Amino acid sequence: MVGEPVRLVLGNVAATGYDWQLEPTSAVRLLDEPLQDDPLRAPGDAVEQSLLVVPLAPGQLVLRLRLVRPWEPDQPIRTMTRVLDVHLPA
Repeated sequence: MVGEPVRLVLGNVAATGYDWQLEPTSAVRLLDEPLQDDPLRAPGDAVEQSLLVVPLAPGQLVLRLRLVRPWEPDQPIRTMTRVLDVHLPA
């Protein structure tokens, strides 16, 4: 629904500096959510990453994501597309 936060669960990311980043779009607002550090996680263990977005308009929104290191933003090792069907509030 327009204006309602949606969590995109993106899967596990090994602790190698890679993070999922949403390609720029005017269709959603990205809510900044840092990864929560788990004290039981060993160094190098995978971390499940998710992003919280707020759709800004109704319709079918195509979101493109890239798995990149911050210092290598033009060299993704994976890409992903997520489609959201967004409706106006009733």
